[in-house]
Amino acid sequence: HFEYYGAPDRWQIEVAVTKELEKMNRLRFPEPDCAVFVPESTIRSYIGTSHIPHKGMCLHSFLARGTGAWYKFINEGTIAKDPDLKKYKVIMTADSKYLTKDVFNRLKDYVAGGGTLFVLDPEAFSFTSSGESLSSERASLSGVAGLISMRPENNFVAGKYNLPASGLSAFELKAAAGAGIVASFPSGKPAVIENSFGKGRVITLAVNPCNIRLAGNSDWSVFIKGYLEVSGVKTNQDIWRFRFPKSMIKSIPAPDGRCLTGNFIQW
Repeated sequence: HFEYYGAPDRWQIEVAVTKELEKMNRLRFPEPDCAVFVPESTIRSYIGTSHIPHKGMCLHSFLARGTGAWYKFINEGTIAKDPDLKKYKVIMTADSKYLTKDVFNRLKDYVAGGGTLFVLDPEAFSFTSSGESLSSERASLSGVAGLISMRPENNFVAGKYNLPASGLSAFELKAAAGAGIVASFPSGKPAVIENSFGKGRVITLAVNPCNIRLAGNSDWSVFIKGYLEVSGVKTNQDIWRFRFPKSMIKSIPAPDGRCLTGNFIQW
């Protein structure tokens, strides 16, 4: 959390949770059947040394609170240690403009073998970590032959889903030969492109919903959940129903004395 000082009520809960963890039974965690790819190359491309992967965190809000899927975060390092990507029915990414060439090839092999790559970042797979363009290889994999920045539109309809898009970073995608446009903006520009590659498929969005303004948005959550379920990912996992008892929250006694101005804050 971001409160570095004070907050005795929060401190009380954190201590109570720690004590409960010492004595409670171990939770039965399911095996992850999908993954979220957050490449280190992209995270390190941001200015500064303490960048927080907000887009990946927002994707967590869609998955945990919205779909109930159980997933694993992966990056170049975890893939090097455990290169078996076939165990994931879907791999999602919300921020992957840069990645290593080796991992890009591994993702290609994953899709060719029957995997589903769900790309929420329109600029995904643009460059290697050394700055080499991946545009032609990206076109072959994702079906996105090119993209240019565009003014965002308020929404787009994908099947039965009416998805808000106002204020999001948006791109006009050019579909490669053989790729399908499965959803469009009101202007007619592509909103979702789907491409078959080998035995698998890649879905690419023209807007990235992983924005703090839309974190946990119910329309987007249901849309993502539909793609996961079609791909065989188990949703509504029991693990997300776990809660600590509310009895662990204790009232903090008010301090002695009287505030003469009536606007005291207990800290």
